[in-house]
Amino acid sequence: MKKEHEQIRLNFREKLGEYIRNKREQKSISQSQIANELEINTSTYSNYESGTRDMPVSYLPLLSAYFDFELNDFFVSENYNIITDTFKLLSKITGTRYIRTMKKSTVLEYKPEPIGYIYMEGDKEHFEYFPPKPQKYKKCKPISQKELILSGQRCINAEPYTDEEFYQYLMSKDNGNTVKMLNAAKSLLECMNDKCKKSFIDSVALQVIENVIVDDLTKGSYGAERAYAYYRKIIKPNN
Repeated sequence: MKKEHEQIRLNFREKLGEYIRNKREQKSISQSQIANELEINTSTYSNYESGTRDMPVSYLPLLSAYFDFELNDFFVSENYNIITDTFKLLSKITGTRYIRTMKKSTVLEYKPEPIGYIYMEGDKEHFEYFPPKPQKYKKCKPISQKELILSGQRCINAEPYTDEEFYQYLMSKDNGNTVKMLNAAKSLLECMNDKCKKSFIDSVALQVIENVIVDDLTKGSYGAERAYAYYRKIIKPNN
């Protein structure tokens, strides 16, 4: 039990240090500046951020005011990573499916054809181009706004949420019902086995992504663009 308590303390210390470091870097403030505000050595403050030293609780209100964040923002549910991991899994299932669908519907039909002909005029060889022909495309169904969003092809200029920010965004939706839905989806996926039909798993993923991403983005809800940027980063990490 003693070892478990020690591990919990270490994990909390590391998490707190990482959170404070991220907030400081977002503000482009040096460690020495913060150390001066707290009236401590820079090396001591550095140890707080690295999680190698306990930070007095009395410093938290000062750091909260200096970095402009609410203390409640830090004490977010310990399960936020479980929620975001579930969302990422469902996003990859849906995103991969729609990216594949979009590729199939926009493939260029390529047919090699001669571009001209050669003829002789006296002892000289000449080349004549054929008149240009229009390119031919395979017939494809019109692309809907929903397909454009789910395949990650809708252009958007927004900074994606971090995992913690996305969790906070989910918590703000429908009084936390969206998080409950993701928890339910996670439980459902855990109960599934190899015998489950892929179509059923796809439908679960699609329902969640439509609710979290498509509906809000279509309505222009607050924060929806950053949530969509977060989704795009998941399904298209190299873009």
